[in-house]
Amino acid sequence: MKIATLTTHRADNYGAVLQAYALQKKINDLGISCEILDYTEPFLEKLYQKPWQLTSNPLKKTMRLLRWGIRDHFIRKKFNAFRSCMNISKETYRDFDSLCEGATHYDRIIVGSDQMWNPVNYGRSETIPLEYFLHFADKKQRFAYAVSVGRQQLPMKLIQQMQMFLPDFQQISCREQQGAKLLEIYYCRSIEVSVDPVFLLDAQDWEQNFPSIVNSLRHRPYLFLYNILPSETLVEYAKRIAKDRNLDLVMIQIPASFTTHGFRVLRNVGPIEFVSLIRNAEVIVGNSFHGAAFSAIFGKELHLKYEKSSSACRNSRFENLFSLCGLTTKDIQQHLYIGENIAKMSFHASSVMQSIQLNRQKSLEYLKTIIS
Repeated sequence: MKIATLTTHRADNYGAVLQAYALQKKINDLGISCEILDYTEPFLEKLYQKPWQLTSNPLKKTMRLLRWGIRDHFIRKKFNAFRSCMNISKETYRDFDSLCEGATHYDRIIVGSDQMWNPVNYGRSETIPLEYFLHFADKKQRFAYAVSVGRQQLPMKLIQQMQMFLPDFQQISCREQQGAKLLEIYYCRSIEVSVDPVFLLDAQDWEQNFPSIVNSLRHRPYLFLYNILPSETLVEYAKRIAKDRNLDLVMIQIPASFTTHGFRVLRNVGPIEFVSLIRNAEVIVGNSFHGAAFSAIFGKELHLKYEKSSSACRNSRFENLFSLCGLTTKDIQQHLYIGENIAKMSFHASSVMQSIQLNRQKSLEYLKTIIS
């Protein structure tokens, strides 16, 4: 049997490439050949590889190019080096017709994971490209693993797409419980909740597959700030925690205007270095889903900011993550810091690891039903 996955592996985004790698690796570990379809999605190409092209203003485009063009060149080299660890199809698919031809080489095609069914990912407000409903493949080939819609309510045009294409899937699982309930309406069958693919590999798996993860980039204990949605409040909060516990401050450079005084700002950080920064940190502070996911995998202390502008949909991703870890409201210390919601939790308890393992195994059983 030969499996293909359709995902966002081309995005120079830590979570996107790490989950793409993990899903393929686990399928391979089960003794099944798996390739990632090298499909190019125009908006994602610009968003992650040429962000200066997203504006038509010549001055802004030039400023973005000057500021981030050289940096992005070096980061892209690291992402490409990581992608070389994946088994990606030799052919690059650029349109629907080429995908139709490519689909004939596989027995099953799995779309997922991450927010594959969220229109925002493709620069749209109400629909997603038909390719991500696997419309190019035979109905017998269509499967979904841990897909996410990234929202609590669906726009009408997306509902129409769901009504048209979901019934043709053989099996579907979602990453969030809320998403599963939404999609069951249009799938007319039960939908399982599966863990994000990064959880299919445990801490030991990640360390064995990439031994450099174990080597800390710092000699002194440190706090790692991953401020993916730039927040001055989170910066000040991290400084306070680090001062109280005598920790160095480390962060990854991101396009933001807030002050980084007192931080060791790391540039040109690749996916493996990102995982290493979490694995070797004493404390993680941030607002990233995959930052939180790897904090759980490595049993770390996490301080997570809840975003007010999320309309609850972003928070639902974290709440499902907490549920996966077996954490209740009693286990999560929520408090306000300068008007912002920040949750503190520790993932090192044996009960947390047991809960993650149980959900990992459940998701693995679902994956086995696809490839059986």
